[in-house]
Amino acid sequence: MNQKEFAISRDTLQTAINTLQPQQLTTTEMSSLAATHEAGHAIMAEILGYAVSRVSLIPLREGSGGYCAFACPVDMRPLDYQARICIALAGKVAETLLFGSAPAIVTDRTDRERVMSDLASLGQDDTDIAWYEAVVTEHLSRSQNRTRIAALAQRLILEQTVYPNRKEGAA
Repeated sequence: MNQKEFAISRDTLQTAINTLQPQQLTTTEMSSLAATHEAGHAIMAEILGYAVSRVSLIPLREGSGGYCAFACPVDMRPLDYQARICIALAGKVAETLLFGSAPAIVTDRTDRERVMSDLASLGQDDTDIAWYEAVVTEHLSRSQNRTRIAALAQRLILEQTVYPNRKEGAA
């Protein structure tokens, strides 16, 4: 199967996004979704070998559900762009894996912009998104990774910000 066989149109994605009604969720549900979303980014980054310095539910800007900070090389190679696409898509994939067809209330515009920018850097377009989502789903759906996502999401709900690589006792 090639990546084009997984293709979905921009109109299909936009229609799905436009039909979401996040106001129907409780604050607790929204917090769980946001925590799972950010945990998905962090676990995917670690799977791909990127050091995650911080994961937080404290938004950097309005409309964001939080953020995941990880180190990217200054001189990006095609493999780095591909990894960053996978990491950006991992938030929504984690929501779906842990909550079923969860509304993308925290699939924030930044993730979409990152994906589109990195696809363009590779000479690809949104018809390639589904292929990347399949790769991310394959990795995150593994039992140990689902468990890691759930555990990190729980920590995020309790602590709001987690520093995965900080040694115990470090300030």
